[in-house]
Amino acid sequence: MNEMNPSTHAAGKPEAKGGAVRFPGEWEPQARVFVSRPNHHETWPIEADLEAARREWDALVEAIGEVTPVTDVAELEVPVDDAWVRDTAPLFVETTGGGLHAQCFKFTAYGYKWEYERDAKVGTSVAAALGVPSTLHPLGLEGGAIESNGRGVAISTAACTLDEARNPGLSRDRLEAALAESLGIETLVLLDAALPGDHTDGHIDNTVRFVAEDRVLAVEPFVEAARAELEPLGIAVDALPMAEPWEYTYPPHVPDPGTHPLPASYANFLITNGRVILPAYGQPTDADAASVLRKAFPDREVVTLPARHILIGGGSFHCLTMQLPVGSTIRA
Repeated sequence: MNEMNPSTHAAGKPEAKGGAVRFPGEWEPQARVFVSRPNHHETWPIEADLEAARREWDALVEAIGEVTPVTDVAELEVPVDDAWVRDTAPLFVETTGGGLHAQCFKFTAYGYKWEYERDAKVGTSVAAALGVPSTLHPLGLEGGAIESNGRGVAISTAACTLDEARNPGLSRDRLEAALAESLGIETLVLLDAALPGDHTDGHIDNTVRFVAEDRVLAVEPFVEAARAELEPLGIAVDALPMAEPWEYTYPPHVPDPGTHPLPASYANFLITNGRVILPAYGQPTDADAASVLRKAFPDREVVTLPARHILIGGGSFHCLTMQLPVGSTIRA
């Protein structure tokens, strides 16, 4: 992994509000990708599965590092409870001056399902380590819960953003105002889309993903619902295959033992510089999903890597990563 060369940290809000910031699309140039190695023994309760998940993570990091610098947040001396940096790291926005600002949101461990005191501080700690100006917002929001087209349109789910556990009493109007100020979102689409076994209550990065300003991929159970909401906005919706459902038996010593479905989704791919990295689950549909991604990204290499053991923890490649857009505020 590569060393960081941060500039001087300067706290404070972005230069202006209400459309003065822009939340870039994931396909835009990236300076770096942040990761965190699987480590939590409740998330991967069987040691052999944890070790296998770490091997899959090593392959993911290697594939990213061939095209984009990679930094484990541990290298920044940022402690974590779990590996899902997509949900704990900042969302980086571009300001009117062309720099970057780290928007940090309240992390509630998916509605206080777990007590993750370290993860609640990852966002501000990463921003401070980078020297990127940051703001900590009272809104409970995980990075996996929101998708941006880079031009003011965002997709999320009401089950995550308007969740009473995450954001008690929050109205849609107040949610939209908060996202307009923090991320420059002008149009918010809330879908009803969640996979069985998804402990996040319906993160959008498991179901509907922007692949361009005017196009998304949606896993097959949610294609028609996505089309009804997005096509009137001029956004095309293409179908992404759904992986075959499968289950995992958690041992008696974890908080929720027994056999549970796993949220296997091809939508949890990672877009980085010149490459898209697709999780594979050892199913015939792996090849079908790769074919769809090649059509969606004709100018990028599609790399397929095993993710079956990572999935035991409840997520996949997108959940384990957070991109840092290219910006003038830092030197990556």
